[in-house]
Amino acid sequence: MNTAFITLDVSVPANSADLPGVVETALRQYGEPLRWAITEIVSTTDSERGSTRFATPLSQAKARIEAIVTTGCSPSNCQAPGST
Repeated sequence: MNTAFITLDVSVPANSADLPGVVETALRQYGEPLRWAITEIVSTTDSERGSTRFATPLSQAKARIEAIVTTGCSPSNCQAPGST
């Protein structure tokens, strides 16, 4: 099993309570999330200008995520190549 450091931006959903699920779904593309943190919220319009001031609603913002994910397999979750 290996670990990897991932940084990515995800859109903030209209209901902020949905953000953890959005983040974990995005991270699973890279491996199994071990731990993650929101390090910055960036307005989509301000990010184009290089500013972090909010000129748009939070639902139109991006959350910058830093995470550690595990990749690879362990004996309990590996399958032989070609097996179903």
